[in-house]
Amino acid sequence: MNDREWAYLLRALPSQAGTLIVCLTAVVFAVFKMGRHPKPAGLTLAGAVMTIAATVVPTVFHAIAYTNPARGSKQHIEDLNLAGDVGRVAYQVKALGMALIVAAVFSGRQRQDRPRGYE
Repeated sequence: MNDREWAYLLRALPSQAGTLIVCLTAVVFAVFKMGRHPKPAGLTLAGAVMTIAATVVPTVFHAIAYTNPARGSKQHIEDLNLAGDVGRVAYQVKALGMALIVAAVFSGRQRQDRPRGYE
């Protein structure tokens, strides 16, 4: 990556800092709880890693596509299209990662530990 791409990343990543901090914290907690609660920790770890990847990868693709010095060239247009496709897929991956984190909240409970609700 060149200096222009790094400058783009340094401007773009702070807007994703909240998501990245929460997911990195989830990774740390999941690693520490893996021995005691393997199923919820595994789901949390998988979801957090997917969410981190879905946050960082599109930003890197956009940095490469938008800082291309050959603006308007066929390669630049293809790079922009690829960055858009990666962004669309990243939204789906991020949603799946969040779903895994939510599933981790409800997994691994014994039947007697579950709230009774309206029975």
